[in-house]
This record gives sequence, C-alpha cells and structure tokens, in this order.
Amino acid sequence: MSLEKVREIFCDVTGLDADEVEEDSELDELGVDPILAKELARKLSVFSGRAVESSRILESENFIGLVRYIRSILDIGNDKETPSRKQAHIEPTANQGVTGAKDPRSAATNDTLPASVIQEAFSSTKKITDELIVDGHMGNYCGEVMPRSTELCIAYLVEAFEQLGCNIQSAKSGDKLKRVPYLPKYDKFMDLFYELLREQALIEMDGSEIVRASQNCPTKSAAELLEDLLQDEPSHAPEFNLVQVTGPSLAECLSGKQDGIALIFGTAQGRQRVSDLYALSPINRVWIQQLAYFLEELVKRVPQNGQPLRIMELGAGTGGTTSTVIPVLARLGVPIVYTMTDISASLVAAAKRKYREYPFMQFKVVDVESQPDPELLRSQHIILSTACIHATRSLPISLKNIYSMLRPDGFVMLLEQTQQIPWVDFVFGLLEGWWLFEDGRRHALAPVTHWEKVMKQVGFGHVDWTAGERPEAGLQRLIIGYVS
Repeated sequence: MSLEKVREIFCDVTGLDADEVEEDSELDELGVDPILAKELARKLSVFSGRAVESSRILESENFIGLVRYIRSILDIGNDKETPSRKQAHIEPTANQGVTGAKDPRSAATNDTLPASVIQEAFSSTKKITDELIVDGHMGNYCGEVMPRSTELCIAYLVEAFEQLGCNIQSAKSGDKLKRVPYLPKYDKFMDLFYELLREQALIEMDGSEIVRASQNCPTKSAAELLEDLLQDEPSHAPEFNLVQVTGPSLAECLSGKQDGIALIFGTAQGRQRVSDLYALSPINRVWIQQLAYFLEELVKRVPQNGQPLRIMELGAGTGGTTSTVIPVLARLGVPIVYTMTDISASLVAAAKRKYREYPFMQFKVVDVESQPDPELLRSQHIILSTACIHATRSLPISLKNIYSMLRPDGFVMLLEQTQQIPWVDFVFGLLEGWWLFEDGRRHALAPVTHWEKVMKQVGFGHVDWTAGERPEAGLQRLIIGYVS
C-alpha cells in the first residue's frame, strides 16, 4: 500500500488535510487516540484485506512508522521495526500570552480579583438568565421540545425492544412482557429506561415482572418523528441528530454487536455531531453565552496591575465553550493567559492547531481526577469547566483537585446540567464513563444543592448559581465556587 493511500485513509478518519500529515508527524500530535486508532484499523483492514491492529497503530511513533507497519503486514519493504510510542503528553505552547509572563505562579501574591468584583459580575449575569433562554430558542423547551424528543427516544426504544424479542407495540394491556437480553454493563442504563417506559404508562412493573400498560406506543416510526422534529424545531437539530446516531443501533449496542463509544466517537460524523451539540445546540449555547457574558462583565471590572489574569478550562473537549469565550477575551485586550486542557491528547492537539492565532493561549493535557502537577498548584485565578466534572468518578476528588489549582483569590465556574433529560441519557448512557461515579450519586447528573454541598465540603467558601422564573432555568446552571 502506497504512502499516499495510507495518508488518504488517515485523513478520511481524522478529518485532517493531507498537507497536515508529514512523514515525521507524531501520531499523538495528529490526534490519534485509542478511539481513533480503532476506526483507523477498521478502515485500513477493509482496504488492505489484512487484520490491522489498533494497538500496533498506537505503538507507531509517527506517520511513517504507521506506513511501515501497514507495509509489514502486506510484506512490502524490509523495515518491520515499529518504534515505541512516546507518552501522550502535549507541553504548553511557547506562546507568552499578552503580557509575556511565563511562570503561572509569578502573580500568585497579587490580589487581582476582589471578591466584590466577582460578586457584582455574577449578580449581573444571573439577572439575564430568563432573557437568554427566550432569545436563545429555549423558551418552549420544557413544554414542547423535550416531550417530543422524549417521544422520539421512546419510539427508538420500542423498535429496539422488538428487535430483541419484546414487542411492546403489539402487546395488549395486561400482557406479560419478557425482559430483553443485554450486556451486564448496561444494567443501570436499562433500569433507567424501563423506568421511563413506566412513567410513560407503556409498561407496569411488579418486581421482576413487566406487564403491558394502557398507553399506546408512538403512532409514527422513529424515523418519521425525527423528520418532523427537524422540520418543526430546526434550532435543536444537533441534539436530534445525535439521538439518530445511537437510536437505530440501540439493539446492536445492547447485545454487544456494536460499541457505543465507537458509534458516537469512532466516526467523523459522530464526532462532528457531538461537536455540534456543544457548539450549536440551544441547550448548551444559552448557558455558554451566559458564561461568556459573565467573563466579559468580570474582566471589565478587574483592576489592572500589569499581571495577566490566568484562566484554565478543564475538559474543553471539542471546544464548544472555548470557541465562544476566546474571541470575547481577545476583543477585551487585557492581559490574559488562557490554558485550554483536556484529558485527551488528541483533542488538545486539535485545539492547538485550531486556536494557533491566539498568542495568549496555552495547551495542556490535564486529568482532573489525578493530583495536579506541582506547577499548577495555586496558579489560576479562574477555572472553567463545561459539562465535564459530572463525568468523573468522584466529585469530591475532582473538586478538591480544582480547589488546589486556584489562587486564594480565585474561583471555579462550572456549567452543569442539573436536571435529567431523557435524550441525554439515551445517547450518553451507552458510554461506560456515564456510569463510573463512585461517590454515592445515583446518577451522573446531580441537583445544584448536591454540588453546593460537595463544593463546601472540599473547601470552597461561598457557592452560588444561576436561576430564573422559567422552568428551563433549572435544566442547566452556572455554578460558582469561591476559594475564600
């Protein structure tokens, strides 16, 4: 197989342009992680007719190493050595930021964030919650959009159950229904959706026995409901499209024929739909815009002493928050060092390429569940995190690690979903990470009062959050925790 053909397949999987993939380009810098490696192995296996192992791809240090591995399988060429893969770690860029300050602790003794300034900015931000909800196409979400997206999930569930031998559609009220077979790792996921079917009066449950209840199943197929939703509520298309990624393959996932992670993140289309959800969908955009508004209000009020304001974003992922916040901060023209982080080296590498025009940005691989590097301790004025911390095993451990990275005058700002939404569980419940919590939670998502309790337990002084009169105001919240 020619180098150019391998490059063509590689670019198709990663979404990179051919001129970005040099022979000596390191695979981790190109965004190859275990998930991408699986998809790349699948595509290369199909084309070559030989079994390509994702583990061997990950052992290839650079692109030419990958090519040599593929050629060794095909017995082309004599070089069959595969260099060891370097540890997936991306150092912060050499960008010096607006001020040129390199040491994140150089300003640690300067009180540049008076608590009164933070409180004024957040008070102003809270007042516009309902306005942003209405302006951001979320005003009818609880009353109209969410019930219809739930119906879509129900339709996919009914269709999946039928494929697995349980025909809810044709059963009569009072008929006993057998439980569908599924992998043990989906126990919590299935408990959640049996309960949803019960809430929708499609089934009744008595211990292990399931009986058909009186409510009719959706009269339209899932495909028809999806088409109607896309036509009637186009602004919410990103979430409907993501449901469509998992819905038709639900039965295959439950039975082990398909993998949820590969389904969502293993293809360019799946990754793009996740990116669209965080970057474009009103369910996220409204509160991300509120976060950007808060930062602008805060930065305008902060006394300038020549030292940079140090902001770190944890779990930045595909950049849904970053892409909104960074232009706002750049426009303000004040000294800032913004460190974009994620646990995934591939996502950090992609962000490093995407945001190279902003000299005040740094990039680093950070696992919020692990003890922070010594250089990060007491280094940040502000730590931001959007839809990330809930997905960790222990909120106390993650929040304690965040606390240790903040300066004495700093604060954390979390954007977290604080009410369950069926379609969110329907999509992300297929991921093992959705259920990894080990801290006593009953669900990955927790009410705001739980966040307050844990944040105060780990040391945060004052905790506050956004609220409004509209029911949608409780779906997601900005939660702020002050170090002192």
